[in-house]
Amino acid sequence: NPRIVSSSVQQAYIEGGEGCLSVAEEHKGYVVRSARITVKAYDLLQKKDITIRARGYEAIVLQHELDHFKGILFYDHINDANPYPKVPDAQVI
Repeated sequence: NPRIVSSSVQQAYIEGGEGCLSVAEEHKGYVVRSARITVKAYDLLQKKDITIRARGYEAIVLQHELDHFKGILFYDHINDANPYPKVPDAQVI
């Protein structure tokens, strides 16, 4: 299975919030994630280990999809008490 082997201290979020085809309801709020990640995985088609370095939107999408493997949905990351927090130095996408 793919796994995140490193992630940046800098955070990022999508300004309009995240959504998911697995979730019918709308969940408002920021999903704060790492702005840059490195993922290691095995590519079955190439039959070799691969490394993916991603940043910005691509990093958010990979983190979103990898959460599914752990049974985590995007709204699990939203802070109900403060769904739109100020995140200093975050990359807003």
